[in-house]
Amino acid sequence: MKLKLSGTDGTLSEIQEYVDRVDERFQEGRYDDFGKKDRQWIIDQIIALREQLKVADPNLPPSEELQASANALSLKVASLEEGGIVCKRESRVGSRMSETKCRSQKRAAEDSRKAQDELRRFNRQRLPNR
Repeated sequence: MKLKLSGTDGTLSEIQEYVDRVDERFQEGRYDDFGKKDRQWIIDQIIALREQLKVADPNLPPSEELQASANALSLKVASLEEGGIVCKRESRVGSRMSETKCRSQKRAAEDSRKAQDELRRFNRQRLPNR
């Protein structure tokens, strides 16, 4: 499965730009609150990607290995920036069928807050006027 890097098609130059942006954010300290293991993994991925980019033929599209490494970095960074990924089994109203839905913790919190706001709004509308 081919994933897109931050809305790009993953050309060599786009992968290089993405790696540079992640490295720059890392150097600025934006990832200082991540765990030591995660920070080391990011460093290792940046180094590995830079090595792969050095030997990549600029006249060809990125290799599957390079694309997979870039996608892994993209997913990990996105996951860490969003507070991790949570998966939960959910079923639709009126159905016994359930499915697993995965979201970032940030997105799950937003969805929960929106649902609570909608429920409050619905309950206020149902209250009779006194």
